[in-house]
Amino acid sequence: MLAWKMKAEKQGYFTLEEWRRGLKSLRADNVNKLKKSLPELEKEVKRPSNFMDFYAYSFRYCLTEEKQKSVDIESVCELLDLVLGSQCRAQVDYFIEYLKVQTDYKVINMDQWMGFFRFCNEIFCWSKYYKHWDPTFWRDLYKDMELVGIVSPHDFLSYSVEVWIRVALKPLLLSLLLVLKNIL
Repeated sequence: MLAWKMKAEKQGYFTLEEWRRGLKSLRADNVNKLKKSLPELEKEVKRPSNFMDFYAYSFRYCLTEEKQKSVDIESVCELLDLVLGSQCRAQVDYFIEYLKVQTDYKVINMDQWMGFFRFCNEIFCWSKYYKHWDPTFWRDLYKDMELVGIVSPHDFLSYSVEVWIRVALKPLLLSLLLVLKNIL
Protein backbone atom coordinates (compact mmCIF):
# COMPACT_ATOMS: atom_id res chain seq x y z
CA MET A 1 0.00 0.00 0.00
CA LEU A 2 2.87 2.32 0.79
CA ALA A 3 4.42 1.66 -2.63
CA TRP A 4 1.05 2.49 -4.25
CA LYS A 5 0.82 5.74 -2.32
CA MET A 6 4.37 6.65 -3.32
CA LYS A 7 3.66 5.61 -6.91
CA ALA A 8 6.82 3.52 -6.84
CA GLU A 9 7.81 2.20 -10.23
CA LYS A 10 10.28 -0.50 -9.20
CA GLN A 11 9.62 -3.24 -6.68
CA GLY A 12 11.77 -3.00 -3.56
CA TYR A 13 13.12 0.49 -4.32
CA PHE A 14 11.90 4.01 -3.69
CA THR A 15 13.48 6.95 -5.44
CA LEU A 16 13.96 10.08 -3.37
CA GLU A 17 11.14 11.74 -5.34
CA GLU A 18 8.78 8.80 -4.75
CA TRP A 19 9.63 8.77 -1.05
CA ARG A 20 9.07 12.50 -0.66
CA ARG A 21 5.84 12.44 -2.66
CA GLY A 22 4.45 9.56 -0.57
CA LEU A 23 5.40 11.02 2.79
CA LYS A 24 4.07 14.42 1.82
CA SER A 25 0.71 12.95 0.79
CA LEU A 26 0.61 11.02 4.08
CA ARG A 27 1.60 14.17 5.99
CA ALA A 28 4.38 12.21 7.65
CA ASP A 29 7.71 13.80 8.35
CA ASN A 30 8.94 11.22 10.86
CA VAL A 31 8.60 7.50 11.58
CA ASN A 32 5.92 7.95 14.26
CA LYS A 33 3.69 9.95 11.92
CA LEU A 34 4.28 7.38 9.19
CA LYS A 35 3.17 4.56 11.53
CA LYS A 36 0.09 6.53 12.56
CA SER A 37 -0.84 7.21 8.92
CA LEU A 38 -0.90 3.53 7.88
CA PRO A 39 -4.44 2.72 9.16
CA GLU A 40 -5.76 5.72 7.21
CA LEU A 41 -3.83 4.56 4.15
CA GLU A 42 -5.51 1.16 4.43
CA LYS A 43 -8.93 2.84 4.54
CA GLU A 44 -7.99 4.97 1.53
CA VAL A 45 -6.96 1.91 -0.47
CA LYS A 46 -10.21 0.10 0.35
CA ARG A 47 -12.40 2.94 -0.90
CA PRO A 48 -14.09 1.75 -4.11
CA SER A 49 -12.84 4.85 -5.93
CA ASN A 50 -9.23 3.82 -5.18
CA PHE A 51 -9.32 0.05 -4.94
CA MET A 52 -9.41 -0.74 -8.65
CA ASP A 53 -6.35 1.46 -9.18
CA PHE A 54 -4.59 -0.25 -6.25
CA TYR A 55 -5.53 -3.69 -7.61
CA ALA A 56 -4.12 -2.87 -11.07
CA TYR A 57 -1.03 -1.26 -9.51
CA SER A 58 -0.33 -4.38 -7.44
CA PHE A 59 -0.05 -6.42 -10.65
CA ARG A 60 2.15 -3.86 -12.41
CA TYR A 61 4.36 -3.68 -9.31
CA CYS A 62 5.11 -7.41 -9.71
CA LEU A 63 6.42 -6.89 -13.23
CA THR A 64 10.10 -6.79 -12.35
CA GLU A 65 11.69 -7.20 -15.79
CA GLU A 66 11.91 -4.50 -18.47
CA LYS A 67 9.37 -5.84 -21.00
CA GLN A 68 7.56 -8.30 -18.74
CA LYS A 69 3.80 -8.47 -19.35
CA SER A 70 2.75 -11.39 -17.18
CA VAL A 71 3.25 -12.81 -13.68
CA ASP A 72 3.82 -16.47 -12.83
CA ILE A 73 0.91 -18.43 -11.34
CA GLU A 74 2.56 -18.93 -7.94
CA SER A 75 3.10 -15.19 -7.49
CA VAL A 76 -0.43 -14.43 -8.73
CA CYS A 77 -1.89 -16.79 -6.12
CA GLU A 78 -0.04 -15.00 -3.32
CA LEU A 79 -0.90 -11.60 -4.73
CA LEU A 80 -4.60 -12.44 -5.06
CA ASP A 81 -4.69 -13.54 -1.44
CA LEU A 82 -2.96 -10.35 -0.27
CA VAL A 83 -4.84 -7.87 -2.41
CA LEU A 84 -8.33 -9.30 -2.85
CA GLY A 85 -8.62 -12.08 -0.27
CA SER A 86 -10.17 -10.00 2.48
CA GLN A 87 -12.92 -8.73 0.18
CA CYS A 88 -13.87 -11.80 -1.85
CA ARG A 89 -12.60 -14.75 0.19
CA ALA A 90 -14.72 -17.50 -1.41
CA GLN A 91 -13.99 -16.42 -4.99
CA VAL A 92 -10.28 -15.91 -4.32
CA ASP A 93 -9.88 -19.27 -2.56
CA TYR A 94 -11.57 -21.16 -5.36
CA PHE A 95 -9.69 -19.30 -8.08
CA ILE A 96 -6.36 -19.94 -6.34
CA GLU A 97 -7.29 -23.62 -6.04
CA TYR A 98 -8.14 -23.68 -9.75
CA LEU A 99 -4.91 -21.91 -10.74
CA LYS A 100 -2.80 -24.38 -8.78
CA VAL A 101 -4.29 -27.48 -10.42
CA GLN A 102 -4.85 -26.29 -13.99
CA THR A 103 -2.10 -26.94 -16.53
CA ASP A 104 -3.01 -24.61 -19.39
CA TYR A 105 -1.59 -21.43 -17.90
CA LYS A 106 1.88 -20.78 -16.50
CA VAL A 107 1.41 -17.01 -16.22
CA ILE A 108 -1.39 -14.45 -15.93
CA ASN A 109 -1.46 -11.21 -17.90
CA MET A 110 -3.00 -7.88 -16.90
CA ASP A 111 -6.24 -8.47 -18.83
CA GLN A 112 -6.81 -11.76 -17.02
CA TRP A 113 -5.89 -10.15 -13.68
CA MET A 114 -8.40 -7.33 -14.19
CA GLY A 115 -11.03 -9.72 -15.56
CA PHE A 116 -10.96 -11.67 -12.32
CA PHE A 117 -11.41 -8.46 -10.34
CA ARG A 118 -14.39 -7.44 -12.48
CA PHE A 119 -15.84 -10.92 -12.10
CA CYS A 120 -15.49 -10.84 -8.30
CA ASN A 121 -16.91 -7.34 -8.17
CA GLU A 122 -19.96 -8.27 -10.24
CA ILE A 123 -20.61 -11.57 -8.48
CA PHE A 124 -20.09 -10.00 -5.05
CA CYS A 125 -22.46 -7.14 -5.82
CA TRP A 126 -25.01 -9.50 -7.34
CA SER A 127 -24.70 -11.96 -4.44
CA LYS A 128 -25.71 -9.29 -1.90
CA TYR A 129 -29.20 -9.39 -3.39
CA TYR A 130 -29.37 -13.15 -3.84
CA LYS A 131 -30.81 -14.63 -0.66
CA HIS A 132 -29.41 -18.14 -1.03
CA TRP A 133 -25.86 -17.24 -2.11
CA ASP A 134 -23.54 -20.21 -2.00
CA PRO A 135 -19.78 -19.56 -2.27
CA THR A 136 -19.46 -22.57 -4.59
CA PHE A 137 -21.88 -20.99 -7.06
CA TRP A 138 -19.31 -19.84 -9.57
CA ARG A 139 -17.38 -23.12 -9.43
CA ASP A 140 -20.62 -24.96 -10.18
CA LEU A 141 -21.48 -22.41 -12.86
CA TYR A 142 -18.13 -23.07 -14.53
CA LYS A 143 -18.77 -26.84 -14.45
CA ASP A 144 -22.24 -26.34 -15.95
CA MET A 145 -20.82 -24.13 -18.68
CA GLU A 146 -18.18 -26.74 -19.46
CA LEU A 147 -20.78 -29.53 -19.64
CA VAL A 148 -22.85 -27.70 -22.24
CA GLY A 149 -19.77 -26.75 -24.22
CA ILE A 150 -19.91 -23.01 -23.52
CA VAL A 151 -16.46 -22.95 -21.98
CA SER A 152 -13.52 -25.29 -21.72
CA PRO A 153 -10.81 -25.17 -19.04
CA HIS A 154 -8.56 -23.44 -21.55
CA ASP A 155 -11.10 -20.64 -22.08
CA PHE A 156 -11.85 -20.12 -18.39
CA LEU A 157 -9.55 -17.14 -17.92
CA SER A 158 -10.47 -15.45 -21.18
CA TYR A 159 -14.20 -15.01 -20.54
CA SER A 160 -15.39 -11.61 -19.47
CA VAL A 161 -17.63 -10.88 -16.53
CA GLU A 162 -20.45 -10.01 -18.89
CA VAL A 163 -20.33 -13.49 -20.43
CA TRP A 164 -20.32 -15.16 -17.02
CA ILE A 165 -23.22 -13.08 -15.76
CA ARG A 166 -25.18 -13.56 -18.98
CA VAL A 167 -24.74 -17.34 -18.78
CA ALA A 168 -25.54 -17.37 -15.05
CA LEU A 169 -28.72 -15.38 -15.54
CA LYS A 170 -29.92 -17.10 -18.70
CA PRO A 171 -31.60 -20.08 -16.93
CA LEU A 172 -33.19 -17.72 -14.42
CA LEU A 173 -34.53 -15.47 -17.17
CA LEU A 174 -35.84 -18.43 -19.18
CA SER A 175 -37.67 -19.73 -16.10
CA LEU A 176 -39.11 -16.31 -15.47
CA LEU A 177 -40.31 -16.04 -19.07
CA LEU A 178 -42.02 -19.46 -18.85
CA VAL A 179 -43.78 -18.45 -15.64
CA LEU A 180 -44.93 -15.18 -17.19
CA LYS A 181 -46.10 -17.01 -20.31
CA ASN A 182 -48.19 -19.40 -18.20
CA ILE A 183 -49.66 -16.53 -16.17
CA LEU A 184 -50.57 -14.46 -19.20
